[in-house]
Amino acid sequence: MSATCNPDHKQRLKRQEDSLARALEQAEAAQEMSARISARFARLAGRSERRQRQMVHLSLLEASLALLEEGNDILSQRLTALEELTIQQQGELRDIYKALGEMNATQSLSIFGKPSTLHP
Repeated sequence: MSATCNPDHKQRLKRQEDSLARALEQAEAAQEMSARISARFARLAGRSERRQRQMVHLSLLEASLALLEEGNDILSQRLTALEELTIQQQGELRDIYKALGEMNATQSLSIFGKPSTLHP
């Protein structure tokens, strides 16, 4: 009998064919799973990279905010100093005007013998 006519040989070939078909299906499933895992890792890596960029951006924003707050404090201190200087200078100007008024009054008395009515 030839090998192709032997029923045992045909069954053995059929089992091997079935086994190879299952192995091929498993390999294809494993390859598909591997592709999905790779795609998932790529997405996660992209997210991680975006998060890292966002964290760097956030750190820069926080540093900028700290500098702005520091600058604001400096400007506030300078504004307070300018306000105090303005108040001081206003007082000095009042004193000068008062002294000038007194000088005018004294000069008017010495020249005309009476107080001047030009400056109160």
